[in-house]
Amino acid sequence: MKSILLANILSFLHLLLILFVVIGIFIVPTKHLPLFIIFLALILLNWTLFDGLCILTKLEHYFRYDEWYNRDKNKKEEDEPAFVKTLLESILRIKISKNTVDNLNNIILLSVLIISSLKIWFN
Repeated sequence: MKSILLANILSFLHLLLILFVVIGIFIVPTKHLPLFIIFLALILLNWTLFDGLCILTKLEHYFRYDEWYNRDKNKKEEDEPAFVKTLLESILRIKISKNTVDNLNNIILLSVLIISSLKIWFN
């Protein structure tokens, strides 16, 4: 069931969620930060459950290419769907390894998680 429109909508939603994660610590009221922290923990759980891929990435790939992606050690890194990697490469105009992007994702998410926790602790 190929649906480019649905894939594009998921891609846009994915971008909005990334922006929310990055700026959420600045816009979410302190009283709602515990919910924001739960949201961040669910993202980490999502990456763990889906072999380091976001479910939105997998769904977008499914609707765009009509195939459910499962990580395979025999496949090349270039063949793997990677929303953030593609986004960063298009913005920075350089090649970035999947491992570098995974590390960057983890660092950013954990930093936001720590900063949010500190905001709650010191408020």
